[in-house]
Amino acid sequence: DRASEGNVLVVDSWGFDAPKTSAAAGALKALGVEGKALVVVDTTDTDAWKSFRNLTDVHVVSPAELNTYDVLVADVVVFTKDNLPEAAVAAPAEELSVMEDPTADSDADGESNPDDDTPFGPGSAHPLEGGDAPSGEFTIKGNADSMLYHPPESPFYGRTIAEVWFTDAATAEAAGFSLPPSMQEDAGDAGEDTADSEGDAS
Repeated sequence: DRASEGNVLVVDSWGFDAPKTSAAAGALKALGVEGKALVVVDTTDTDAWKSFRNLTDVHVVSPAELNTYDVLVADVVVFTKDNLPEAAVAAPAEELSVMEDPTADSDADGESNPDDDTPFGPGSAHPLEGGDAPSGEFTIKGNADSMLYHPPESPFYGRTIAEVWFTDAATAEAAGFSLPPSMQEDAGDAGEDTADSEGDAS
């Protein structure tokens, strides 16, 4: 969270050749640090440790002592390259939807999904801008990442933004999509009830 806000800073090294609080204050000022700072310093760097520890708005910890609470109460976290955890700077990989992925060709027709008018074969279509169906014949909403489809009677229908539209449930299932698990259970229960009724009638 701090990294995404631009509040994780990394220096090559502090390079203090003697403990000096004024030098530590000057270094933070040069970095543009304002407010409370958490400075992560290796315990072997005694000059840096002693230089920072007397500053009022600075809390000094070793890499082994780094913890969530100290990060949360600090406005800025400052590391040296040698003690920087990978998670502090790793940005989450951008996830590309199957429908936007230029390498994805869901119906294996040689045309990638973003450019294919029928990305999951006949009876499928891209949504219009805003997510609407391209025409009235398309009534089934599909989510290409979860591979679930939602008919109008689905409780999720109104809350689902279609990544792909289908003309009917059979077309969606032929493309490998399935009902949400809760609807599959309901459909199974309904089938059992029908079988029981028929058994009672006989």
